[in-house]
Amino acid sequence: MPPLPVIADVYRVTLNWLCSSGPGAHNVMHLSAPTDDAASLAAKIVAAVSANMWATASDEGVISDFDILALDGSSSTVNFVTGGGSTWAGQETGDPIMNAPAIIKLATGLRGPRHRGRVFIPYTAEDIQHSGIILETTAGLTTAAWEDFANALVADDVALGVASYAHSDWNQVLNLKCERALGTMRRRQDAVRRSTP
Repeated sequence: MPPLPVIADVYRVTLNWLCSSGPGAHNVMHLSAPTDDAASLAAKIVAAVSANMWATASDEGVISDFDILALDGSSSTVNFVTGGGSTWAGQETGDPIMNAPAIIKLATGLRGPRHRGRVFIPYTAEDIQHSGIILETTAGLTTAAWEDFANALVADDVALGVASYAHSDWNQVLNLKCERALGTMRRRQDAVRRSTP
């Protein structure tokens, strides 16, 4: 794996999921936080997160902890335990679909792939989708929760953005939404294969 870029005041945040019936998963986001260190940024993330951000996910999935790494070329990763609870867990009963995550589409207002991003929400609950399309109400709840998360961070001098490792730059997210069509994750399906006897 190539070395991570140096991007001033930007942190790589990795949410670490556990699932009672399958392999773990990870979400990566990039936050600009010019006035924070890892500990103060973690506190702001905890304050901004809400349960409906994971409204598409089965309650078998939980974010157990998250890692924060400053993209300054020298800092080490700092781990923070969430303590679980509904704020950090999937919200739907029912079996999780392992290889078909919900997608949070991130747009910066600039053109080109380096200015677009996605967050994959794992463990989609069977009940909230039909033929690979998320129910409109659930998608709306999820979009609103992610908008609230982004706005709460901005109010706390932090911004959600898209980082380009190839270009060593970062741009703030201006629009986001939970897409109704589920994505596919071949690597997650491969992990299911490896863990199945």
